[in-house]
Parts: sequence; C-alpha cells; structure tokens
Amino acid sequence: MTDKTREESLAEDLIVYLSQKVDGIGDKKSNAVAAYFTGDIASFREADAKVLSNIPTQKGKLLTPSQAQELFEVINNLDKSISALRDLWISVLIEDFASNVVNLINRTTLLTPDSKPFDDTALTINPLLIKALHMNTPEDVIKFFLSERLTRSIATSWGMRVEEFVGISGAELLSRDERKGDLKGFDLRKIRDGLTYYVQLKSSTNTMNVDAVRQLDERFDILESKSGNYRAMLGTSFGKRPSDNLLTYLKNPQERIKVGEEFWDWIAEEEGFFKKLVDLIEYSGSKQLQKSFSDLYDDKYEDLLIKWQEVYGEGKASVDRFVTLYT
Repeated sequence: MTDKTREESLAEDLIVYLSQKVDGIGDKKSNAVAAYFTGDIASFREADAKVLSNIPTQKGKLLTPSQAQELFEVINNLDKSISALRDLWISVLIEDFASNVVNLINRTTLLTPDSKPFDDTALTINPLLIKALHMNTPEDVIKFFLSERLTRSIATSWGMRVEEFVGISGAELLSRDERKGDLKGFDLRKIRDGLTYYVQLKSSTNTMNVDAVRQLDERFDILESKSGNYRAMLGTSFGKRPSDNLLTYLKNPQERIKVGEEFWDWIAEEEGFFKKLVDLIEYSGSKQLQKSFSDLYDDKYEDLLIKWQEVYGEGKASVDRFVTLYT
C-alpha cells in the first residue's frame, strides 16, 4: 500500500466515522459522503451545510437539511489547530473517549426499588460481594462498586482505542476472521523493510511470566515457519522491557519484543512519535475534561451517597436493608 493510498484510506475512514455521529446516517450514507469527497479530508473540512445538503444521489439529495446542518457542526467542532490527518484522527478518538467517560460518570444512578429492569445506568451492586468483603457502611459500598463500574468500562474502552491508535499510526488491524488459525492471538499487520510483521498487542509486559514467554515463543516460531517473509512480534503500548532472565526463553528478543516508546516509534517509522502521541493525548483529553477524573468521581460518589441515604438510610442498618432487599 503506497503512502498516498494509505492516506486516502485513513481520510475516508475518518469521514465515515464523523458522518456516523449524525442521527440517521449509517454505513450506506456515511460511505457515500466519503466517496463524494474522494478521501480528500481538506475538502471535507471546508464543506459548509449548503455543500453537504447538495451531495447528489440518483434519487435526489443524500442528506436531509437537518443532517447536513448537524454534520457541518461536527466538522466545525474539529480542532482547527491540527492539520495532519493522523493527528486529527487520534485527537477525534481521544476527545470521544474522554467525552464518553464524562457521560458514563454523569449517567450513573443508584440502584433502587424503582429502577427499571436492565437499566444500564444503574450502579450494579452485588449483595453477596458486600457480605464477602464485609462492607458495613454505605460509603464502603458506593466507593467499591462505583470504582468497579468505571474502571472496568474505561479500561475496556481504552484498550480498543489503543488498537485504533496503532492502526492509524502505521499498522493494519487484523479482521476478526484473520485472527484465527495461525494468526490467533495476533492483532496487527505491519509491512516494513520488505517483511510482513504480525504483532500481538498488549498493554504492558507486567503480566508476563516464564510460561507466557515460552508459549509466545512457540507461537512465533509456528507463524514464522509459514513464510520466510513473516516475522512475529510482541508490542506493548507502555512499560519496560522484561528482565534479561525472562527474555532467555524467547528467541531473538531484540527483534521479537518492542515496548512503549520503542514500539510506537517503530510502528510510525518516526523517531520521537511516542512523545508527540503523549502530548496529543493530554491535549485532546483535556478539552473534554473540564474537571479532573478524580473530581468527577468524587462528585458522583457524593451524589450517590445522598441518594442512598434517601432510599435506604444510613450506617450498617442501611446496608443490611439493601442486602435483604436484593437477595
């Protein structure tokens, strides 16, 4: 894939992503919008509501006036200080990630007898876990289960975002069908220096042990035996290289493991890219977080505690009341 073709593909994907923020614009319409602008992100960013409302189809206009206006507002909200396509893509994903975190916190409510069944906004509180961990106060209960809800959801969402960052930065995400057979456990493909690298992506090396490294080495050997052009690699988004003692169980560890800054710079084929990425993440996230995450958490904790006291009362008796009600 040439640089130009890759650039066009990234632009088309971004136009599709942004278009689908508009109510009523799905896969078909968003791809039609991208096709109309032929992968030219600059022309897309310059389009006003009039241009968008006049995108033609065989039967008339592609977008309704309200959809054209809403898409124009989406375009207008793009950071005008960011011109590079790769940086723009990542900034959009970071802003959406941070916005979703804020929405997750704001939408969280307390489970009460009046809560609707399968209400995904209600804080899931397991009465059996309350007993197992000897939680005796409302403060204990809310702190634990609010933290659990937020960290689980945020960690999952962040992992997906990191994969997307890597794909935008210079690799190709493997499809679900591709992640089977010999490629099971691999996440990315990177063509570089005449070789095809298949990369297993992890957050860090902190969870690696001898057995994990041995299994990794075996899987890498199997893949590389399929073609002299194949190379297998473990890449991590942050962290430090495993100890030399652990790496003795992996052949060619200098080639088969790239960690943190080394990994990102290698993917982007740009020295110093990781430092730019960190700055971009901080800048774009701060635009959506008017308060620190800690302050947002504390505010929601206080709201839920007040609601708990209104519904269940105070002290250990209120916890016992909750457990009795939901067991």
